[in-house]
Amino acid sequence: MITDNIHTMFGVTGFVEFSDSEVPALLLQSKRAGARLARDERYVSVNRDFTRLLQLVPKRVIKNTLADVWDETSYQLLQPALVQCVTQGPQMVRGCRLQDDPFHGKMDLLLLYEPETDTILQILFESSADTSLQGQNDELRRLRSIVDLAPVLISIKDRQSIIRLTNRLFNVLDGPDADAYLNRSVFELFPREVAEELWKNDLAVFHKGEVIEAEETVRHRDGSEHTYLTYKFPLMKSNGEVIEVCAISTDITVRKFYESEAFEARRKAEEASRVKSDFMAHMSHEIRTPLTVIRGYADLIARKTGADPATIQHWISSVVRASKQLELIINDILDLSKVEAGVIEIDKVPLEPRQLFQELHQSFVLKAQEKNLLFRVHIQDEVPLFIMTDAMRLRQILDNLVSNALKFTEEGSVEVQVELASDPEPLLHIWVRDTGIGLSDAEQKKLFRPFVQADGSINRKYGGTGLGLVLAKRLAQLLGGDVCIHRSARGSGTDMLVSIPVGAMHAMPQSGLQQAIPGQDVECSLKLHGKRLLVVEDAEDIRELLRYFLEQHGAQVATASCGQEALNYLDSAPCDLVLMDLQMPVMDGTQSMKIMRSRGIDSVIVAVTAHALQGEREKCLNAGFDEFLSKPIQLPQILNMVEHMLATRKAEANPVIS
Repeated sequence: MITDNIHTMFGVTGFVEFSDSEVPALLLQSKRAGARLARDERYVSVNRDFTRLLQLVPKRVIKNTLADVWDETSYQLLQPALVQCVTQGPQMVRGCRLQDDPFHGKMDLLLLYEPETDTILQILFESSADTSLQGQNDELRRLRSIVDLAPVLISIKDRQSIIRLTNRLFNVLDGPDADAYLNRSVFELFPREVAEELWKNDLAVFHKGEVIEAEETVRHRDGSEHTYLTYKFPLMKSNGEVIEVCAISTDITVRKFYESEAFEARRKAEEASRVKSDFMAHMSHEIRTPLTVIRGYADLIARKTGADPATIQHWISSVVRASKQLELIINDILDLSKVEAGVIEIDKVPLEPRQLFQELHQSFVLKAQEKNLLFRVHIQDEVPLFIMTDAMRLRQILDNLVSNALKFTEEGSVEVQVELASDPEPLLHIWVRDTGIGLSDAEQKKLFRPFVQADGSINRKYGGTGLGLVLAKRLAQLLGGDVCIHRSARGSGTDMLVSIPVGAMHAMPQSGLQQAIPGQDVECSLKLHGKRLLVVEDAEDIRELLRYFLEQHGAQVATASCGQEALNYLDSAPCDLVLMDLQMPVMDGTQSMKIMRSRGIDSVIVAVTAHALQGEREKCLNAGFDEFLSKPIQLPQILNMVEHMLATRKAEANPVIS
C-alpha cells in the first residue's frame, strides 16, 4: 500500500509557481531551482525544482518569506545581499542552509535584480564553500550516532537499487550483518518477491520526487515475519534531481496483530449478535405458537360456548399438548444455559438399558403411526443387562434424536439400534437412522452450533427451536461420550450415532440392582386425608390450582396471597405443611419462612420458585426450607413430594425402637 503523505508532515505552502510563460530565461537555461522575491523579502513565484526541494522541509510555518525558508545564519547573509544586488549588481551568497532541513547540505545562492519587475531572481547552486574537515567529521559522527541509535530501520538506496547506508537495527533482519548490506542490491539481499516490493516503492519516490508511505514485510533472524510502516523520502540535488531514496521504517507487527485481533473480535461479536437475534426472533415464534393454542382454547372453554363434551375434551387436550410443548422449549433453554455455564448435575446410577429402550419405543410408536412410519428398536444380545450412567440425561438425548428423526421423515422408517463396542473401553453405540429429508454438507457443518439451525428460515416447514441436537451433544459429552452425524445426504436420510460409556456396572448381575433402577414408579401408600396444608402464592391462578388439586386428594387446604397473611393464619391455625412461593411482594418467601421458624412453627416448609438453575435447591435448603420445587409444577410430582415429606416427618416424630 502506497499513499501520499506530503502535506501531512512535510511540504511547501504559501508559494505560487511560475506559469510556463513566466519562467525567466536565465532560470530556464540554468535548469536549477530558483525563485523570484519582492524587495520586502516575500517569495512572489517559484519554479517546480524549488518546490520539490522544499517538500522535504518540515512544515511548521507558512513559508513565503526569506526568513521562513532559510536558517538564521543564512538569513543574516542574504538580507544585506538583497539590498546590494539592487545597488551594486549580482551577488553570490555562499554556504546557505534551508530551515530545519536534515537532508541537504549547504548551497550557494545567486541573486540578480530585475528592474522591469522590481524583483530579485534567486538561483540555487551546490555550495563550493570550504568547511573545516574536522568540523565535517564531527558532524558526520554525530549524525551516525543518531542514525545507529534510532529505534527504526534507516537506509539509503540509489537509482540502481544499491544500498548506500544502513543503521545497526538491520542486524535483526534475516540476512548479513548491518555493514554487509552496503554497496549491495536489494535483489541480492532479499527474497525476490520482497525485493520487488521494496524496489517498487523506491521507484515511486524516484519518479514522483515525493514522500510516500508504505507497509513492507520482511523476515527477522528468528524466522518470524514482521511488518514495517516505512516513510520514503527523495534526496535531491540543488536542481531538484532525485539521486537517492532514504527509508525510515517502524516495526508495526504488534500493532497489526492487535488490530487484527480487535477486528476479529468485533466480527465475532457482530456475528454472535446476529445469530442470537435470529434465534430470539425464531424463539419468539416457537413460544408464541403454543401460547396461542393455550390462550385460544382456554378462552373458548371459559366462555362456555355450548360445544358438545367431545369438542370441549378436544380443546382441553390441545391445551395440555401445547403446554407440554412450551415446557419442553423452556427446559431446553434452561438446560443449555446450565451446560454452557458448566453447572449441570450428572447423577450416574445403575440403569437397565432394555427397560429404557422399551419405554422409548412406547413413547414414540404412536407418533410414528400417526405419520404412517415404521418405528423399530433393536438391541443386540451383547448389550449388558446394566450400565452406569445418568438415566434422565440419556433419555433426554434419545428423546431429542428420535423426535428429530420422526419430525424430518415423511415416509419410510425410523430405527434405533443398540450395540456394544470397545474403543478401547466398553461403549454403548446407539444408532438413530431415518429415511427423511437428510442434510447437505453445508447444513451438517451448522448442526451442533448453538442458536444456529441447518434451515435458518423462521417460516420453515418443520418448526423447532434448534437447541435439541446442541443439547444432546453437550449432555453426551458430559456423560463421557458424544453425539455425531455419521452419514447424511439430501433426500436419503440421516444416521446419527450416540456413544455412551458402559461404566463399571455392565458385568454386575441383575439381582440386587432392581430397586436401584431409576424411573420405576413406587406407589406411595400415604394419603393426604386429614392433612392440613397452607398454600402461600401471590399468583391467584396457581394458588387456586394447587388448592383444588390437593383438596381432591383429601387435604384441608388454606391459602394466603403474601407472607404476612400466612403468618397471621399460622398464629391461630397450625398446619402440617406449607408450600411457600419465594418471590412475593412486601415480604418474600425466605423472610416469611425465617419468621415462622423464629416463632417456633415446626411445619414442613417447601420452597416453590420459578428459578430452576443448579444451586437453587441447595440455597433454599441452606436457608432453612425442608424441600424445594421448581415451576412449572407437575401435579403428580407435587403430590408425591407432599406425601413423602409428611411421611418423613411422621417417621422422625415416631422412631422405631428396636
